[in-house]
Amino acid sequence: RDGTAILENVSATGAELPGCLGRLQNPGHALEAGWFLLQYAAENDNKKIQRTAIEKFVELPYERGWDTDHGGLFYFLDVDGHCPTQLEWSMKLWWPHSEALVAFLMAYSQTKKPELLEKFFKVYEYTFSHFPDPQNGEWFGYLTQEGKVALDFKGGPFKGFFHVPRCLYMSTICMFFLKLYLNEKITSLEEPSVNSDLNSSTPGYHLSGLKHWLGLYNESQRLLLSSRSVCCMERRGTHDGASMFGMTRQLVGLSSPAAGVTLNRIDVSEDAVDLLVAGFESIHQN
Repeated sequence: RDGTAILENVSATGAELPGCLGRLQNPGHALEAGWFLLQYAAENDNKKIQRTAIEKFVELPYERGWDTDHGGLFYFLDVDGHCPTQLEWSMKLWWPHSEALVAFLMAYSQTKKPELLEKFFKVYEYTFSHFPDPQNGEWFGYLTQEGKVALDFKGGPFKGFFHVPRCLYMSTICMFFLKLYLNEKITSLEEPSVNSDLNSSTPGYHLSGLKHWLGLYNESQRLLLSSRSVCCMERRGTHDGASMFGMTRQLVGLSSPAAGVTLNRIDVSEDAVDLLVAGFESIHQN
């Protein structure tokens, strides 16, 4: 549709399909594809793809998919505004919000545009006030349009151990490098309060908000490390830094030196390496 919508289904040649199948939109899939494209753009230094990813695959699906009445992302939409035929279309599911968190944080990591961070905060506030189970851990997966738990199981045929840990992992990695990159800029800012008068036009607003989210950095790390998974990581050795740091530097589009990081060798300060190595060893042991 001339760049005005991301459709869930198209023909083999990319043409729009007739009927409700062709009009279907899934904001979560579009946002997920958006940060895949951002990864590719960063790895290949392709600003055109980066711009398309942010404008068409991240911001556009978010603007169309966000429920302005109750908050959260709709599961399905009809591009022409008709009622989708999927019975669960208005529900709020865990995984689109997980993908939106990664997409907006990665987009901000690469561009430092404050409006992207503002949207990340908006998704973050909804996600962490609705999906996590404070009593028994993990996340609920299926909420009503109003944000109440509709189905209380934590796993099933469609909700597995994938989107939540990947979201926490990717977000934590992005925040780790943002913390290095922005450390000197945010240390002098005051913590924002819930009733803060700060707004997007206030100097330092997005950096102040970032400092607030960095206060939650250790908590997201704790949640990630408490998840049970099996993963592998190369320990520090004779390589030019661990391969993970090379991947992550490209992932967030870090293009200038930050404290403790020498980009040509991807050497990271001992404290930073110890932090991440200990974390991944903990996951591996559990």
